[in-house]
Amino acid sequence: METIHFLVISPYRGMNELVHEVLLSENQVQADCYIANLTEVDHLLNKLNLLNYDAIISRGGTADYLKERTTLPVYDVGIWSLDALRTIRLAQNFNQSMAIVGYENITSHARILCELLGYDIPIYTIWSEEDAITNMKQLKEMGISVVVCDVISRNLALSMGITPVLVTNGYESIQNTFRQAIALTQSALQSRRELTQLTMAFQNSPLACTIFDRSGKSIVSSLSEY
Repeated sequence: METIHFLVISPYRGMNELVHEVLLSENQVQADCYIANLTEVDHLLNKLNLLNYDAIISRGGTADYLKERTTLPVYDVGIWSLDALRTIRLAQNFNQSMAIVGYENITSHARILCELLGYDIPIYTIWSEEDAITNMKQLKEMGISVVVCDVISRNLALSMGITPVLVTNGYESIQNTFRQAIALTQSALQSRRELTQLTMAFQNSPLACTIFDRSGKSIVSSLSEY
């Protein structure tokens, strides 16, 4: 079976360590693993040749940005409800005023959990680093002492004297993402091979013809250019 090449960008060291653990059981995968958050990812991409990879695996806001920045498939290591619940419970141990700040992949789970468990915790969804700065300043003025958050918000919280509790992924959520990415990438590679074989067979056909798309643009042709 063809080896799959992944680029893995983890926003924090703990995720990178779990990624390496997961890779130990995935024999058909080769991966280059880096640690970079949303503000560092451009610098990293500028040093890499993305043509060497079949897909990218990352998380949260970094994954969303990579979908805009590259043409490669990007698979987001999603937050499981158990991941969010574990972090909220940890933050509650501080017995201080708290809030939840992060991208939608974090706050959507947190909002459902808070409704189910009756937690009265303010939740703020961010869409960019600018949103994070605005919300963290507001929380500082409100006297919030602890925030459940992602990497971007964690760094801001530390700079403002607020205690951050980072929402981290468990082994299971990372493993699940890898298995989905492997299955989808294998399917895409197989389709690419079949298309290549079909194109070669078509071009070598003794019958001269052309296939057009719906707009009338030629897709493939065995007609001579002269």
